[in-house]
Amino acid sequence: MSLVITLRTPDGIVLASDTLTTLNRADNPPQGGNQPATRTVASFPVSFAASKVFPFLETFGVGTTGTPIIADKSVGRLLRELETELASAPVSLTVENAADKIGARIARSMKTAPDAESRNASVEFVVSGYEQDGAPIDAIRRVAAGTVTGSSKPGQPGLGLSAVGEGGVVGAFMQLAKSLQLEPAVRFIALPDAVAFATFLIEATGGFQRFFLAPQTVGRDVDVGIIEPGEAFRWVRRASQAALK
Repeated sequence: MSLVITLRTPDGIVLASDTLTTLNRADNPPQGGNQPATRTVASFPVSFAASKVFPFLETFGVGTTGTPIIADKSVGRLLRELETELASAPVSLTVENAADKIGARIARSMKTAPDAESRNASVEFVVSGYEQDGAPIDAIRRVAAGTVTGSSKPGQPGLGLSAVGEGGVVGAFMQLAKSLQLEPAVRFIALPDAVAFATFLIEATGGFQRFFLAPQTVGRDVDVGIIEPGEAFRWVRRASQAALK
């Protein structure tokens, strides 16, 4: 599945993701005889360097989870193609506008795909950036089987935290904090600490899956990008592309 974390802080927005991609395969149950007709579903790692965070039109950041390949194109490649089209006829986009255009492009790729797996794919993504009034905001969309189902969560403006994908462990942290009458320190945290916080949440999720015998869908290195007010997206750490340098 994957996990993308965004932190909207006073000094900027942090987008982070793990870099593990897994593939689920189900064994066919035995036919006939006295053996029980059961199916075993196993998860196999297929990439330890998958890119899931991307700059978009310089001022936005995008984090993606779910199906990584649609009709033999990565979701990242679909974003680059859309970005090229939009850059050729520049228009002013809000974060919500950008999320709608990305959702429409992914949906179209699913609908026109020649293979059933791509046509039935599912992608959830977040677009982060700043509104015209200077407020940071996340816009989250889900595209399933060629249909944009709208925001799985409402647009989240202002300072805060979003988790897209395998957010169960993050949600458990939030519940624990609430029970102790605590809150994430996003209103006071410095940008380098926000990078560490996002990295911690992703690594904690991967560690939980590893040590509690859960399917390992989050793991390996962590990619991190930031957007500061009035500045373009820039990388803090891009582990997924380290081997290409």
